[in-house]
Amino acid sequence: MLIIAGGTGIGSDGNFANYNDVWISPNGTYWVQALAAAPWAARQGLSMVVLSFPVRKLIILGGFACAAGCVAYQPTTVAGCAILAEATSTTCCLTSSTCATVEASQEVWQSLDDGTTWTLVAAAAGWAPRAFMAASVDRSNNLVISGGNSFVSGFFSDSWTSSDGGATWVADSSPAGAGLPRADSRMLLFQGCMWQLGGWSRPNTGKPPRPVYMRNDVYVG
Repeated sequence: MLIIAGGTGIGSDGNFANYNDVWISPNGTYWVQALAAAPWAARQGLSMVVLSFPVRKLIILGGFACAAGCVAYQPTTVAGCAILAEATSTTCCLTSSTCATVEASQEVWQSLDDGTTWTLVAAAAGWAPRAFMAASVDRSNNLVISGGNSFVSGFFSDSWTSSDGGATWVADSSPAGAGLPRADSRMLLFQGCMWQLGGWSRPNTGKPPRPVYMRNDVYVG
């Protein structure tokens, strides 16, 4: 069975939008919507992993989640709205949105029925808020995450492991790819080892525009 959840795309208004729907398919050709709006905030860059023991669990982690706010303000000629920094959403906001901005999440959610219902496992996991992290399951059925990025902290190179389905996390002292911050890499269990492949990054500091580095390396741990 194939499952997709969340992500980003073009909304009905023609602008980019984040989603929190879930779709399933037996073959990739025919798709059925399992859930129109999950309880987790619409987000992009989330990671999804399947734990198969002792029961099958679908796990999602992190992502850039929507945050509500104002997207259009009263003209500065309106009394009390001359200085935008002093304007409040109740007095100077013309149009609000449930997805005015996106913020990196450190949530962990689980589903026991392939995405139809969801339960919050951790509102603030041990790792810093991030999106586009590599995630997989190791040979001991532990969750493993590595890397990712956020608007606040830039790119990460740390790795974390959870043995209880994402409720608690322990930092790995020798992660695959240590010292090479990256996002959008891929991680998988193969022949008893964890493999981390590719990704991209840019320096976390320095004067813009900062260069972008596309990675084609492979690490085994």
